[in-house]
Amino acid sequence: MVTVDGRDRVNCVKQSVFALTPKGVIILDDSQREYYRDGIEFAKGKGFRAIHFEGLKAYGNGLDRTTIFYREGNCLGI
Repeated sequence: MVTVDGRDRVNCVKQSVFALTPKGVIILDDSQREYYRDGIEFAKGKGFRAIHFEGLKAYGNGLDRTTIFYREGNCLGI
């Protein structure tokens, strides 16, 4: 499982795709941001499915999203 929550998120997602075992998943925080779209599309292009979780954070006044990327037979059983 890789959690991506840093400055270079697109590159981190791309590197994570190749570092994971077949059961591995990627968690991308703040995935609603348009400039992370390349990383999202890259993961999907490599066979990952995506589940989005949206809600409010403890600060701010807009919706935020976290996305889990997974494949068949993953460690979370989804």
